[in-house]
Amino acid sequence: GGIEALVSASRQHEQNAKVQAGVAGALRNLSVNDEIAEEIASAGGIEALVAASREHPENCDVQAEVAGALWGLSVNDEVEEAISAANGVQVLVIAAQNHLDNPKVQARVAGALRKLSANDENKREIASCGGIQMLIHSSRRHIDNAVVQAGVAGALSNLSVDDEIEQSIASEGGIEALISASNAHNSNVKVQARVVRALTNLSVHDENKERIASREGVVTLIQASLNHVDSAEVQAGVAGALRNLSVSPEIAKMIVDNNAISSLVQASQMHTTNAIVQAGVAGALRNLSVNPSHRKKITDAGGLEALQLATQIHAANEKLQKEVHGALRNLESKVLDGNSAIGNISNGSAPKAPLLANKAVMQELQQRPVEPGRNSFRKALSGAVRAASPRGSRPSTPSRKDSVEKKEKRNKSPRSGGSSFRGFGGLSRRVSRSPSKTRNE
Repeated sequence: GGIEALVSASRQHEQNAKVQAGVAGALRNLSVNDEIAEEIASAGGIEALVAASREHPENCDVQAEVAGALWGLSVNDEVEEAISAANGVQVLVIAAQNHLDNPKVQARVAGALRKLSANDENKREIASCGGIQMLIHSSRRHIDNAVVQAGVAGALSNLSVDDEIEQSIASEGGIEALISASNAHNSNVKVQARVVRALTNLSVHDENKERIASREGVVTLIQASLNHVDSAEVQAGVAGALRNLSVSPEIAKMIVDNNAISSLVQASQMHTTNAIVQAGVAGALRNLSVNPSHRKKITDAGGLEALQLATQIHAANEKLQKEVHGALRNLESKVLDGNSAIGNISNGSAPKAPLLANKAVMQELQQRPVEPGRNSFRKALSGAVRAASPRGSRPSTPSRKDSVEKKEKRNKSPRSGGSSFRGFGGLSRRVSRSPSKTRNE
């Protein structure tokens, strides 16, 4: 049929740039259909596109159409692997490097790399052939182009799943580029969602936390939340990033000083059924509530009620339950002390806690508050995970009494969650080797 004829024409007229651009454009249009995209790959279309790009490196029309076709063809793992096997990743990066001032080439290359970077081998290929530097350069060069910014942010988000690449992105100025993109396109929900997702992934390491905070990243995140209250993806990204950042007491204070508590509670209230949003909000409030001066602000903003509602709506999601109950322990630790700012649940001055998911959860709430942890949360919250089980009790013996009393004394200080968010299961397809972050679609 027609696909075979197009591929044949490309092969027969390798030197003709107009033919190559026309064939690539036709394949780009056809590739929007998944089944046809697979037919194109089976007919040798990927190899023909890569050959056209190599034969006409200076022709921006050929490069734009080839990049667009490869972008459209990246519909599933099999085709993505075929593109990689044909050196398509390298061809795309070279095309962008040769046409830095062409927004169409830049936008389509970034879009293609966003799709291809879901594959772990492609991540490493992109990094090894200069793709990270190219993407960041493209973002800076085309700061006013929303399509370029969305593609770059999506690609950097996927690439930052890999720990080594994450550090490379930060060292090359990727954090600053992402913040600039967000500020330049604060009304564009696609740009915002992908930027905050990338910042969530990048905020795992301590050095990156400081870099994000020092480059007005906290303000950028909060503004994104306020500008896009209806977007679950934006709210999930912002909450996840603030959760990671708030492990640092200094950054936590900065977050609170910029009125993030109200935006976090609003996100929880607006997206009650979204487990990813709820987990990010709960984790952030958990960390922020370690500081006693933050607890009244959280409860005054309605945080206690929002957390209690989350325990009811998401009773089956035990990863989420853990986040929520950690925050409630911190907040209710002052309730048990009779603090008037929060109220005393026993005398009815604060909302009663809802019936919790199971006895294990109730036992957790009656235990100690929780303090900040440093490990990375490398699983997205998509559905219920391992069930919480009550701690097994052992018969007390006189010889254990002293150690038990010492343990109880150690358990009095507040803590926050020991895991950092990376990616959003349920909002995007998981293909990455690492279970911690997910790809953009």
